[in-house]
Formats: sequence, C-alpha cells, structure tokens
Amino acid sequence: MPKAKPIVLVTGASGYVGLAVVKAFLDSNNYAVRGTVRDPTNEAKVAPLKALPNQASLTLFKADLLDSAETWDAAVSDCAYVVHTASPFVLSPKDVQRDLLDPAIKGTEAVLSAIARNGKVEKTVVTSSIGAIMCDKWDVPEHGYVYSEKDWNTAASATYNPYIYSKVMAERRAWEIAKEANFDLCCINPGFVMGPPLSKTSSTSLTFMADLIQGKFSSGAVDDRQCMVDVRDVAKAHVLAIEKGVPGKRYLCAHGSRVGINYVQMGAHVEKAYPSLAKKLPHRNFGKPIMYLVGKLAAGISPYKIYMNFGLDFNYDVSLIEQDLGMEWTSLDDTFGEMAKKMEELGMCKLE
Repeated sequence: MPKAKPIVLVTGASGYVGLAVVKAFLDSNNYAVRGTVRDPTNEAKVAPLKALPNQASLTLFKADLLDSAETWDAAVSDCAYVVHTASPFVLSPKDVQRDLLDPAIKGTEAVLSAIARNGKVEKTVVTSSIGAIMCDKWDVPEHGYVYSEKDWNTAASATYNPYIYSKVMAERRAWEIAKEANFDLCCINPGFVMGPPLSKTSSTSLTFMADLIQGKFSSGAVDDRQCMVDVRDVAKAHVLAIEKGVPGKRYLCAHGSRVGINYVQMGAHVEKAYPSLAKKLPHRNFGKPIMYLVGKLAAGISPYKIYMNFGLDFNYDVSLIEQDLGMEWTSLDDTFGEMAKKMEELGMCKLE
C-alpha cells in the first residue's frame, strides 16, 4: 500500500497567488493539498480549483480569516505543513481597520495560533510582501541602497500606505507567534506579482495589466519603479520553502534582474509579444511636475508619496532565495507576454 502523501494546508486557495500555490503543490505530485475557501459551494470561485490536475490530491475546506478557533483547528488538523497566503489586497479601503488590518493581522493570528495549538505541523510558510521590507524609496540610508531581508518597513502606518502597513504588522505577528510557540516558520516576501492568472479572480495585478494593455497609460506614465516577480515563481518559492527553507528566515522573492522597472519598461515587455499594441502602451515617463498633477488627479496619490518614490531607483538583493531555495526566474518577457495572452483567453482584455 503506497504511503499517504503529507497534507499541506493552503489558505486563500482561490486567490491569484493562492491558486498558483495550490497548482504548484499538486504539480509536484508529492502532497495532498487542503485549500481553504470562503464558500466551497460557490462554483464560480471554486471551478478554477476543480480544473487543476491531480484532483484526487485536492480537498476544499470552508474557512474565513476571521472564523473561530475551532474552524482553524479543524483546518490544520492532520496537516504536516501550512502555507498561509490569505490576506486582503485593497489599496484604497473604505475602512482601514475592518477591510485591511483586522483580516490581515487577526487572520494571521487565527491560522498561526491553530498551528501552535496543534503542535505537530512540521513547517509553516507565510506569504508576506516586499512592502514589509521597504516603503519609500527615498527613505533609505543612502541613494543606491540595496534592499534585502534584513530590512523592515518602518514608514508605513494605518494612515500612510495602509495596505503595506497590514503586511508589516501581519508578518511581525507571525514571527511573534512562531517564537512564542517554538515552531518552524519561513516568510516569502514577493515583489509586485504579475504573470498568467488561473482564473478571473479580482486582483490589483490583473486590473493594472488590463489598464496597461487597454491604453490607460498610452500618453505617458509616472516613473514608479517596481520589483517584479512572476506568480509562477512565487508559487514555486512556497513549495521550495517547505522543502528547503531555513526556519527563521525571510526570503525576498523578486526577479533576478535585481532592479525595479517602471510602466514604460513593463509596456516594452508586452510590446515584444504583441507589437500591434504599441500605440496603447506607454513610451515616455512624465516629469515630476506632471507626475504630481497626474498622480493626484488620476490615482489619488499624494505629492509627498510621489516625491518619496517616483523617479527613484529601486535595487534589491535576491541572493538568499537563490542560494537557499535554488530559485531560478521566469523572464519578464514571458511573464508579461504570457499574462496578456491568458487574460485574453479568460475574456479579461483584448489584444488588438
């Protein structure tokens, strides 16, 4: 009789990142995956999960981040590993406490406290963010500073970059609980996640890509440089963190180019795959005066945030994740080109 596969619990299984993580574990054929979803009877939400390979190794479990301790105890029961990806991604919340901080922080507390009570989970991986490492590009010891896992964001707050603040506080709480309960924890800190989606789930990444393709920035763009990472690489990093990750370590997960790119450069990657989109893609960066005006009127971005971030280099070091986990990176041409193709297949945009 074949040995039973170890169970890995993946929270937020129907999300943009969560779905990719579930697929990566199933593709390895080494795990049984228990994925949490808010409503397993919502066919629109769970259909992409049911379309994944190796269905015999996948079960869905009803759980929400703010559910009771009993719910999360049941979710964690019999699991060898836990991957906590679930967290709200809301850049403009109506209520910061309700929409961001409570689900992110209390949700992390609920999941990791269940792990602590269980006492048998062998390793836990929490999906954090590059935002927990850095906030403002200007707010560094010196220009040209290279960010790494040793850095913590100390600038974000409930009133300034609240989404980023939720990631900072959730990760800090995760480390506190792991230390108190003495269990093995790694954190994955992805950059701006892009790449082909497995469903039409609501996602800031997918909204941004649709805007880019459909011409929202055709007249020019703000020079906002982001460190990019393919969603498939993020998923792979979670599997490798379970298998190879060193307990107690954070892993900055971003493309091996080690430098942030702006909207014009992102558009250039799309244009390589789809030259016919050239007129819809940005080809110039606005100067600072226009950035202040466009940022405030079009996106509600404060002049302070523009001053502290736009037009500034963003350098980062991913040597630790390459060394410990053996990470290799999908090319950005493939990330953007294949993302555009998949979004068109899903009816999320038109490539014409």
